[in-house]
Amino acid sequence: MILLIGLAALAVHSHAQSVITLTPSPNPPPGASRPGNHNFPSLAFEKSSFYAYAGNSTHPNLFSQALIDILQSKDHYNASQAAAVVKPHPPDPNGGLWGYSIGPSYFDALANFNSSKYIWMLPMAHAAGLHMGAEALTQAKLALRNIGSKLQLLELGNEPNLYHEQGMHGAQYDVARYLSEALQHEADIEGNVTAVKRVKYQALAYDSGVSHAVWNEEKAFGAGINRNARIGSVSWHYYQSVSSGGVTLRKTLMNHTATVTKLSRFIPNIRHLYNRNANLDFVLGEVGSVIGPELKWDV
Repeated sequence: MILLIGLAALAVHSHAQSVITLTPSPNPPPGASRPGNHNFPSLAFEKSSFYAYAGNSTHPNLFSQALIDILQSKDHYNASQAAAVVKPHPPDPNGGLWGYSIGPSYFDALANFNSSKYIWMLPMAHAAGLHMGAEALTQAKLALRNIGSKLQLLELGNEPNLYHEQGMHGAQYDVARYLSEALQHEADIEGNVTAVKRVKYQALAYDSGVSHAVWNEEKAFGAGINRNARIGSVSWHYYQSVSSGGVTLRKTLMNHTATVTKLSRFIPNIRHLYNRNANLDFVLGEVGSVIGPELKWDV
């Protein structure tokens, strides 16, 4: 008898003693994906709450340090723990995402996670023409001074396909404009930040609801996003649902068909990236279940 479990076909042999032996095939079935790299567990921090999680130069957040050290080692066993699972309880960040300000001491917190690498996002929404704004460049200098050798990549903007909708660029903002700004930001960083030595960049970071026909790898790379051979990965954001009504656990968030359908949108982009250069990583850099408060707990 053959049981189909996930993507693996398993041969099942039943014995009189009710012992079941599973013998998976050594070869992946046709159509299976390439193995994913699980060696980089990551946490994404909102800028407004990062300081609360990290602490400062004299009072680091020891809980956060311990949590990240545990994630770095991938698992943790506590022989004296009575409960099967103890969930972490990080501090609840205060304030919203808009209207806050930060000072120079904010960036001291970046030195507190010694076992981790950083992907630092370069702000592009308020670019001065094609160039980095003076404030963005100052922040980048302070950040990289504290990150130092722990820098993994610099990300070129965040969800640029939404800039014009949020009133931060003109209505004509498109892939070509994003590419021009991204390449100029590379030049601005390397011409003004002495801490950067041949750094690699993470590009795109498109939002979850973007039109894949308009914003995609083929257009970005075809237009020259990697003309300087400095792109190390591309990022997309993924949310299982958007709070436009009708979001339920049964029909949306825990529905296998819905999950496969939504994730399948990335296949052409992954395939194009792999065919173009197998050394470039495809990253789901921001992942969540639903954007917005509407969720009916229909189980």
